[in-house]
Amino acid sequence: MERLEQLTNKQVWLIAGLLAVIVTVPFYVFFVAPQRQAITQTTAHIASLQREVRENNRIARSRGELVRKNSELQKKLEELKGQLPTDKEVESLLRAMANFAQQLGLDVRLWKRGKNVYDESGLYQRIPVDVELVGGYHHVGYFFDRISKLERIVNIDNIDMQTSKRRGSRGSVVPGEVVTHCRATTFGAVDPAVAKRLAEERRAKRRKGGKAGRKK
Repeated sequence: MERLEQLTNKQVWLIAGLLAVIVTVPFYVFFVAPQRQAITQTTAHIASLQREVRENNRIARSRGELVRKNSELQKKLEELKGQLPTDKEVESLLRAMANFAQQLGLDVRLWKRGKNVYDESGLYQRIPVDVELVGGYHHVGYFFDRISKLERIVNIDNIDMQTSKRRGSRGSVVPGEVVTHCRATTFGAVDPAVAKRLAEERRAKRRKGGKAGRKK
């Protein structure tokens, strides 16, 4: 006690400060610091989870939107497929086109339906018809005009016009007459059985292509 009484105030405060450091440092090292580190890690984990939740919500909203749009597109697709003519309707359309030509005074030399060409999608088929008409230039133009106004889509391409060499009753070449070669292509619906077969062939082709890619 006498020694303590002999200490100056400065020495007492110094000793008190040292004792405080001795007590505080271990407390901070063993208790406070680990707790602060755990809190920091937990806060970072919570922030990460919140970001993940926001991203999942965004994806869920986008997925819902995509599902809705896909449903609308499927509905429109079915409506459009319903507008494609059946094979019987295509035959009627082709007969009507040939009748147009005859009504306009054109001589139908060739009206030959080609092989149907199925689109890769399997949704429709192209029906080509090779055509040869003989008649006046303007009559051919009227025929093409009538075709363009049909409700069904008919494309005319590969048009080749040449002056006709046919001679009239007096033995002279008929003036203004041309020979027209062209291809008329219309579109039709695909039979469900054929569409199913085409879809299976596409899947088999993709599987084969995938296996070939993996082997490389």
